Amino acid sequence: MEEKILVDSKEVELEEVKGKTKRIKEKIKKGWKKLDKKRLIFLTLFFLFLYFISEFLNGNDVLFKRIFGFSSTWNERVESFKNAWSDFFKFPKFWANYFLFVFVYWIIYGLTNRTKLSLGFITVFTFVFGVVNYIVTETRGISVTISDIYSIRTAMNVASGIKPTIEGNFIVGTVLFILLLIVLWKIKINEKKEARTTRAKIAGIILGVVGILVLFGPNYVTDTVELWNINRAYANSGMGLTIVRMAKDIKVSKPKNYNPDIVVHILNEYEDDTIDYGAEEAPNILIVMNESFSDLQKCYEIELSADPIETYHSLLERENVISGMMHSSQFGGGTANIEWELLTQNVTAFLPSGSMPYQQYITSEVRPTTVSYMNDLNYTTHGMHSWDKSGYSREKIYSKFLNFDHSKFFDTMTKLDWGYREYPTDWSFYEEYYEIMRNKEKGEKNFSFLVTMENHMPYYRVDPDGITFTSTDSELNSYLQLEYGSDRGLGLLLDFIDSYEENIIMLFFGDHQPNIGQVEKYKTTGIYNEEESNHTVPFFIYANYDIEEKSGIETSPNYLQGILLEAAGMPFDSYTKYVQELREEIPVITNLYYKDKEGNTYKINDTESPYYDKLQEYWKIIYYNMFDK
Repeated sequence: MEEKILVDSKEVELEEVKGKTKRIKEKIKKGWKKLDKKRLIFLTLFFLFLYFISEFLNGNDVLFKRIFGFSSTWNERVESFKNAWSDFFKFPKFWANYFLFVFVYWIIYGLTNRTKLSLGFITVFTFVFGVVNYIVTETRGISVTISDIYSIRTAMNVASGIKPTIEGNFIVGTVLFILLLIVLWKIKINEKKEARTTRAKIAGIILGVVGILVLFGPNYVTDTVELWNINRAYANSGMGLTIVRMAKDIKVSKPKNYNPDIVVHILNEYEDDTIDYGAEEAPNILIVMNESFSDLQKCYEIELSADPIETYHSLLERENVISGMMHSSQFGGGTANIEWELLTQNVTAFLPSGSMPYQQYITSEVRPTTVSYMNDLNYTTHGMHSWDKSGYSREKIYSKFLNFDHSKFFDTMTKLDWGYREYPTDWSFYEEYYEIMRNKEKGEKNFSFLVTMENHMPYYRVDPDGITFTSTDSELNSYLQLEYGSDRGLGLLLDFIDSYEENIIMLFFGDHQPNIGQVEKYKTTGIYNEEESNHTVPFFIYANYDIEEKSGIETSPNYLQGILLEAAGMPFDSYTKYVQELREEIPVITNLYYKDKEGNTYKINDTESPYYDKLQEYWKIIYYNMFDK
C-alpha cells in the first residue's frame, strides 16, 4: 500500500513538472510572437556597426590596410581580407566588446525609455572617444590612457598647431558614424514614454549592470588584456575591454607578499655615506632633460645631408665625458614620467599602464629624491621648465612636493626667444640659468634641473632659411631643424660651463624620441631590436674639471642619479646604493622591457625571467617609498 502511494506521488510530481514545462514553453512562444523581431534585428546590426566604428578608430589601422590593400594581387587581397575578418571577430575580443554595447544600452534605455536617445548617446560617445584616441595616437604615438584625464590642461597647452595625419581607417570610421546617425534620424521607432512598467525598467538596468559585472569579472579582464603596450591593447582587445582594464588598475595594488618591515630591513642593509668633504669641494650640479633629443641615425638607417647634432657628437671625443644611451619608457610624449624616474629612482614599469605619478599619486612631500638629497646637502635648488606651469601640475609638484627652493616657468622668464615657432629656444632658456649662476653668492652650491621645449611636437613647420637635412621626409626635416637649434644651444651651454670659475658637472639627456613615423618609414640599424630602437636616446655627463671618462653605457632614467653622483664623487644615500647595486645585474628597466648585464632582453611581465624575484623586490621598495613610507 505504501509503495503504491509513493508511485502515485511520483506520478503526480512528474505531471506537475510536465505542466510547468508546458506553461514555460507556451510563455516563450507567446513572448516570441510578441517580440518585435524587426527591432531586434535593427539593434543587432546597429551594435555591430558600432563595433566596426570602434575598431577602425581605436588603433586598428591594420584592418583598413588588409581590407583595402589594392596594391596586392587578387589572391593576396582575398587572404588579407580573410585575416582582417578574422581579426574583427576573434574571440573573446568581439563578443566582449559587442555585449558591452548591449549592456550599456540596457542601462541607459532602462533609465530613459528612449531607444533613439540611448543609441545616440552610445554612438556619439564611441565616435568622440575614437577620434580623440586616434588624434592622440597619431601625434604622440601612444594611445589614450585613464591618466590622460589628469593631463587635459597639459594637452591644451601643447595642442597648438598639431595636425594629425588622416588615414583611411579614420575615414571609414567617420563614414560609418555618419551613416548610423542618418539611420537614427530617419528610422521610426514606436515608443511611448510610459510604454514600459517600472518593474521592466529596473529589470533592464539590473540585467545591464549584472552583465557588465559578469563579462568583466575580476580575473577575466586581467587575464585577457595586457596593458604593457597600450596601443596593442586597443588593437588586440578592443576599446571596451581596454578601458575597463585600465579602470580596474587605476588604483595601485600592493605587490604580492608585501611587508613594509621587510622593505625597511632591506634598506637598512645599506647605510648612508658620511659627508666628509667641505663645501668648496662640492661641484655645482646641473641636469638638463632635453625634449625629444635623440640620435636617430644610431637607431635607423636615415641618410642626411648634414649632421644635425654635431656639437653632441664632437663632445663625445672630449675629455671629462661619460656617455651612453638611455632607454626611455616613453615614446613621443609622457615627459613627466621620465622626470619622475630620474628624480626618485623609482621606475613606472610596475604602476598601472598609463599612470602619471605627478598627477595621480603625489599628495605630500616626496622623499628620497634628487631634490631632497641636494637640499640635505645645503644646495640651493632650482626647478625650471620653459613652458606653462600647469603642465603635469608642475608648479605644485616642484614647489610643494619636491621642495625645490625656487621654481620657474616661462611666464616669469624674461630672456626667452621663440625663434620661428611656438616654443622657446634652448639657447634662450639657458640664459635664465646663466643669470642664476652669475648672481649666486660665492661658495653657494647650486643644483638646477632644467626641462626644455625647443624640440617639442608638432613637426610640420620648416624654417625656409634653415638647413634641408632631407628633401624626402618633411616631418623628419622639421624635427631635425629644431634639433639642430637645440644642438647649437648645447654648444653655448658648454662654453658657459667651460668658462665658469667654479666646478660644474652636468647631466644631459633626451627624455624620449619624437613620434615622426620613424618606426614605419625606416629600417633599424641592427644595433638594437625594433622595440628598443624607438626607446633609446643619448645621455652624457660633462664636467669642467677632471672626472673619469666612460663611454658605451646602456642605462635607464632611474639609474642616472647614481651615475651622476658617482662621477661627481659625492656620497650615496641608502636607496641610491640599493638602486646602483641593482644596476649591476639589470642596467636597463623600462615599461616594456629590461636588459641584464649580458645584454639579454626580457619583457617586463616575464614571470619566467631569472630576475623576476629581484624586480619584485624592487617593486616592493618603490611601493614603500611612494605609498607607505
